[in-house]
Amino acid sequence: MDRSAPSPDHAPPDAPLPVDAVIGALADDHRRQILGWLRDGPLGVGALVSRLPLTQPGVTKHLGVLERAGLIRRVARGRERLCILEPTGLRPLDDWLQHYRVFWEGELDRIQAMAEEDQTDGQRSDDDERSNQLGEDADDR
Repeated sequence: MDRSAPSPDHAPPDAPLPVDAVIGALADDHRRQILGWLRDGPLGVGALVSRLPLTQPGVTKHLGVLERAGLIRRVARGRERLCILEPTGLRPLDDWLQHYRVFWEGELDRIQAMAEEDQTDGQRSDDDERSNQLGEDADDR
């Protein structure tokens, strides 16, 4: 992991964080679980420790990775440290994925057009077959 990446505390307010830091942070299941829980609202470090099969130092290490990636922030509230989700931290990943999203949307449009063309061709074949059958039935009379 690139330790030279700016931390959210020292980066300019709108400075994009490297996508590698976000991907690295999301690569661990425990960190993804933490982000999932924080979607529902801020949680204290103690609450996160009680939910994970890790020691307090282990959870703190994961929180540091998430914080350096810009995905969470920690604020002091009395003696407690609250962890708050920073969904804008996912923007570098979303921007990177946009290139692939455009590709897949184009592919899906192409597949849909092919399916509609096949459906139209299939209807024509069915219509032709019915016409042929009607013609044969008239010939049999």
